[in-house]
Amino acid sequence: MAVLVISISTLGAGCSSEPTQDESSIRIGIITSLTGAEARFGQAQKYGYEMAIDVPRFEEDKLSASSLILADLMERVPMRNTGAGQFVIGDMKVRPRLSDTFRSDEKLGIYVQLYHFSPDAKTHKADGAMEYQITRNETEAVVLSYSEDAGALEGSASQVTVEKWLPLRDLAPGLYTLRVRAVDRNRGQTLSSSAGFTVVP
Repeated sequence: MAVLVISISTLGAGCSSEPTQDESSIRIGIITSLTGAEARFGQAQKYGYEMAIDVPRFEEDKLSASSLILADLMERVPMRNTGAGQFVIGDMKVRPRLSDTFRSDEKLGIYVQLYHFSPDAKTHKADGAMEYQITRNETEAVVLSYSEDAGALEGSASQVTVEKWLPLRDLAPGLYTLRVRAVDRNRGQTLSSSAGFTVVP
């Protein structure tokens, strides 16, 4: 059995240089080096290597988003597993369909997080809208178009989470593109994400 310990060094404004298990301590900047110590069968080994990893900056006055995930599994995890384990995001397990191919009798899971909506003055929820559109690639025909108030979604203005299941029984076999558009009403900002998928019989 091998036990691996990794420490991270960072360079850039606001970066943390102390190794920690708390992911929130990895701030904006460039991770420049990783060092490790491995204990294997009672023998300690040390090694190190360098690589550049860009940690993106999320500006508080600008609408931003995580990657759009097309999932085949979305479920809550026990409190003890929050933030830990494969495919776990917060208190949700979100497993992407790596092939992007779904059968017509399946449901397409849509997962994305939006950050820094401007808040509604009364409710303090996100003051904006979410728009969803699916087009068939061969014909560019719109087969689904839907919108909803961002304030009705889970979360606060600082972070809104989209977790949706879309039945595929009404879609003919073929190639499709899902487009998700976020609209911040107060600032007039928009943000779009897209992902392609295939429906098979």
